[in-house]
Amino acid sequence: MLQIPFFLNIRILIKQLYDSAHVTKKIAVKSTTFRNDQHFKKSRQSETCGGEETMTDCIFCKIVNGEIPAHKIYESEHVLAFLDIEPLSRGHCLIIPKQHAEKLHHVTDESALREILVVAKKIAHALKVENYNILQNNGRPAHQFVPHVHFHLIPKINDEGLGLIWKANKVSQDELAQVATEIKENLS
Repeated sequence: MLQIPFFLNIRILIKQLYDSAHVTKKIAVKSTTFRNDQHFKKSRQSETCGGEETMTDCIFCKIVNGEIPAHKIYESEHVLAFLDIEPLSRGHCLIIPKQHAEKLHHVTDESALREILVVAKKIAHALKVENYNILQNNGRPAHQFVPHVHFHLIPKINDEGLGLIWKANKVSQDELAQVATEIKENLS
């Protein structure tokens, strides 16, 4: 009997869920990746996710609601942490607020945001890693592939983990002062 790897089973399940949700473009399972943008088309309808507002087609809300399996490592009333199915290194996990919000500045449950950092610290300690990245992206141009706020905790083990290309801009002290002033004036 042919064994299908776990991650392919998840991809098949995701395809079936989105096909049944009337996604306009059908996706061939053999050519999909978990992070294919077509998987994450949003529905205009909403339902609840942990008692909060959510999008019906949000993959992370489906995990919160138990509709899609995940290797959960932490769960509270407001926060869920689970292993990434395409990890960059051993122990790579995602920590999310249960409240659906596409971007960090959309999250209304600030206690969940505070808890996420505490959970990240506890998971890093549980993994017994000295070096790790915590990554959080907002919007597709910023490489956010799932439109639900999430924080990656990515252990840096030998050469495994996150690699970055940092393109620093050269700016004058006057430009920095102007940006700092703008930000301070707009903080609420």
